[in-house]
Amino acid sequence: EASRDSSAQRSKESYYLQLLLAKRISAQATLGSETLLLRHTGFEVTDVETVSYRLWVSGCLSYNEKISDGFYNILGMNPYLWVMCNDVEEGKRLPSLMSLRAIKPAETSMEVVLVDKHGDSRLKELQDKAQELYCASENALVLVEKLGKLVAIYMGGTYPVEQGDLHMRWKVVSKRLREFQKTVLPIGSLSMGLCRHRAILFKKLA
Repeated sequence: EASRDSSAQRSKESYYLQLLLAKRISAQATLGSETLLLRHTGFEVTDVETVSYRLWVSGCLSYNEKISDGFYNILGMNPYLWVMCNDVEEGKRLPSLMSLRAIKPAETSMEVVLVDKHGDSRLKELQDKAQELYCASENALVLVEKLGKLVAIYMGGTYPVEQGDLHMRWKVVSKRLREFQKTVLPIGSLSMGLCRHRAILFKKLA
């Protein structure tokens, strides 16, 4: 009985921490989005930290924001990350990869996807394949279709919706990756991906 009460209390605390963070970063995203749009309209944004932070706080990227090597995306929340977000120094920028790698998978439901071909041979192979498709495509529309198929095949096939079979298969893959004691996952290591993973990979290859 005491164990159940303790677990329920931890879940409740985690929920409120996530709720508070959501309110904070939503406010930051609203304030920051106009500045980014005004500053970069018509120009490609390639700064890794800027693009990573933008997706983390707002959940979306514009057409002009390019995913480059070194980009990473954080999903999920725990008290440790919340403390970092509220620290005077850490709270105003994206948590570093070093600090995220220090978090043990068993202690959090958080997941970090890293895009960096220098430490990800499978991503490098995908980029080489994407370059071949680029050279063989007669126009942009054909290229987009081919890249979409490449991403879908690599990340487990096509599904009509994310919920259901796709989500269940992702849970199996995610559990297996956690058994390797990794919170930060190279995107090329994912044999199955949800919509978020597929969108990040597509934007990188495109």
